[in-house]
Amino acid sequence: MKPLLTLRPWLWRRLVEMSARRKAIFYRRVLEFGKLHQKIDDFLREYLKEAGYNGVKLMNVPMGLVVTIYTSKPGAVIGPDGRSIRELQNALQKNFGLENPQVNVAEVENPDLEPQLVAQMICRALERGVKYRRAARVALRRIVAAGAVGCEIRIAGKLATDRSRFEKFTYGYLPAAGDPAIKHVKTGKASVLLPQGLIGVKVKILRKASFPDEVQIIEVPKEVVEVGEAKGE
Repeated sequence: MKPLLTLRPWLWRRLVEMSARRKAIFYRRVLEFGKLHQKIDDFLREYLKEAGYNGVKLMNVPMGLVVTIYTSKPGAVIGPDGRSIRELQNALQKNFGLENPQVNVAEVENPDLEPQLVAQMICRALERGVKYRRAARVALRRIVAAGAVGCEIRIAGKLATDRSRFEKFTYGYLPAAGDPAIKHVKTGKASVLLPQGLIGVKVKILRKASFPDEVQIIEVPKEVVEVGEAKGE
């Protein structure tokens, strides 16, 4: 990025001349868009609970608002003859006052490497009566088989007694702090209400990534070594 003082004169004048009122309007729009995104995400998380919902992306276009839904079960979101997706469009219009929302559905490539989907899967297993240790270990094996470098599953609540506690299931390498943890570790959370109380599930997954402390040894081609020896002679 160029330093601010080396920007083109016309762009510099435009930035300087922008009034405080216009800046306030711009910041307000950004905040309102962020709030709308969070509200829609919370709504879809509950609305598409059984459809493998994994997140939403909003984009403003001249024709209206484009809502892209990421899910592991696109067929459940679309429905027969597109009936379910039309009902979802009507729900978005009614609940959020959106004009002509365009809903797109994108399939998640590898659900076992998405922590939000894994957390939801564990919660569904707990609802069916599966023991929490078995549900966590099955999920852990699927994450490892999918190619994760490291993962952590944390289940908290009244697991076996009337006293709340938590239990962790880990595998591999998982940075807990610093830049690698912020950039490469993905986190997902879900909860389920059981007869003994509320159970929370938190999943962290680290995919294959390069880290600053990794050392790579590069082999020099044989031709380059021979040329260097010849010059040394």
